[in-house]
Amino acid sequence: MKKLLKFIIIVVTTVVVVDIGFGYFTRWYVGNHQLPGDYETVDYLLKQSTDDVIVIGSSVALNSVNPLVIGDSINVTMWNGASNAQSMDYFDVMIKSIIPRYKPKLILLGLRFDESLTDSRGSRASFLIPYYKTGYVEIDHFLEDVPVLERQMLKSNLYRYNSLWLRILLNRFFKAGEKGERGFIGKAVPPVLPDLIKSTVNDEHSLHATIGRFREILDYCRKESVPVCVFFPPQYMDFQGKRIVAHDEMLAECDKYGVKVYDSLYDPYWVSHPELFYDNRHLNVDGSTVFSSQLATFLKNEFYNDSINANNNL
Repeated sequence: MKKLLKFIIIVVTTVVVVDIGFGYFTRWYVGNHQLPGDYETVDYLLKQSTDDVIVIGSSVALNSVNPLVIGDSINVTMWNGASNAQSMDYFDVMIKSIIPRYKPKLILLGLRFDESLTDSRGSRASFLIPYYKTGYVEIDHFLEDVPVLERQMLKSNLYRYNSLWLRILLNRFFKAGEKGERGFIGKAVPPVLPDLIKSTVNDEHSLHATIGRFREILDYCRKESVPVCVFFPPQYMDFQGKRIVAHDEMLAECDKYGVKVYDSLYDPYWVSHPELFYDNRHLNVDGSTVFSSQLATFLKNEFYNDSINANNNL
């Protein structure tokens, strides 16, 4: 019995020591190194960015907006800070974590047409765990808004940081796409063009929590005097002549807050150019160049012409 107790004590002590040591090492690494892969862009936004314009969104924004095309057109510095598989909660938390350090002159918020139908927390909430308890209050609150057991597990460094090191290792072998500059990742031109599909989303209303989070973003940016432009990248889909209710509800919120919107959802140009898409939801690298040029023209007209620039000090 004494041997068993001694063994248990040794094992527990070893695990605790390893956990503490692993935590110190990982926090030092996160604080002193540029994290790779998917973490590169969020790491840059939280710690370094002083860019005039930043992009926040999910993969549809990440693969659609080339900062070099837009930056050269309107003469601004720009970073694409979108992240794969994220949703409205993530956008809100990132914006509220960036602005206390510095205020960009414009935030481009890229949304899917059915963004407000998606569970507001998203499937990759744990992506922000490396920044837990490192000075980002909004990230801490977000990660702690979970069931009790999961919240307690956050206290373990081995639990918190295992996915970070897994991503660091995987980044050596798998790449997300054609890496560009300034955060942009372009999808390759596929060997087989996507087929036009019919959208099954028409009359669903926005989820209360998600549309509420969207309002929080717009309200917070207005209070902080940070201009927002919402954009909806094109989709290779047939909407069968019907308006998407949830999409229109997001447009209505933008109108209430006086937020300008660049909306490509119903533009017939894109449906006639399947060669610009990687799949039905994502543009390929050629499509991103076309879309970025169109978006740049919109931004130039709405935000960067001489009279508006003088009034808004952009």
